[in-house]
Amino acid sequence: MIEKIIIDYLTEAVAPAYGEEPANDNTPDEYITVEKIGSGYVPGSAGLIDTATVAVKSNAPTLAAAAALNERVKEAMDAITVLPVISRAALNGDYTYTDTARKQRRYQAVFDLIYYNEEEPNE
Repeated sequence: MIEKIIIDYLTEAVAPAYGEEPANDNTPDEYITVEKIGSGYVPGSAGLIDTATVAVKSNAPTLAAAAALNERVKEAMDAITVLPVISRAALNGDYTYTDTARKQRRYQAVFDLIYYNEEEPNE
């Protein structure tokens, strides 16, 4: 699952990362959430090469801190191809994405990925 690979990588490289909003009182001030918002495959690859569009939210107490975290996320995602499973990561765009209901300051960066599918192809 590509989300797990990205979550593990960003946790190590940048800040704690999660697949959804943490639901406990021990949530760090700065953290990242990762969500796959689209997927596909490379035609002719026999199901071995997939694509994904991933939204990475950078959460922090202030907008400036969220912007700084977002920059660190973009730097880390530029280097994610050090992982053998990911062959391409391109920034699609990034923008302020504050959650006004929770008053949570955040940025969101969207990345387009090409990666090797580690699961068995459908037969």
